Amino acid sequence: MVTNESLTDNKANEPAHAEFGQKNPDRLEKIMTVVEHLDELRTRLIRCLIYISIGVVIGLFFGKRILRFLEIPAGNIAFQALSMEEPILVFVKVAFYAGFILASPLLLLEACKFVAPGLTKTV
Repeated sequence: MVTNESLTDNKANEPAHAEFGQKNPDRLEKIMTVVEHLDELRTRLIRCLIYISIGVVIGLFFGKRILRFLEIPAGNIAFQALSMEEPILVFVKVAFYAGFILASPLLLLEACKFVAPGLTKTV
């Protein structure tokens, strides 16, 4: 059976912020509005676009080497272009995918930094 005396004894051992409806004063929490969340999302998306564009530039620089590496499994087979622009489009696609792969760790970092504050337990 729980008595009033046992409830007051337990409250004496708990810190003052443990009562219902009070936050931990030691923990610095920033409560953001919807507009502030959207602003942070915008800045993180801009950073992601910058990371991808830097990766694509690096991919364009190493594009010919990457294409040679991708042609190795084909052996003696000669690749055939079916249209005028196909070799250029393949080169640009390879550079884009290489840039995206190079930037993917930073993209995942930005996504985690955006989502992580919402996953923490507030006391």
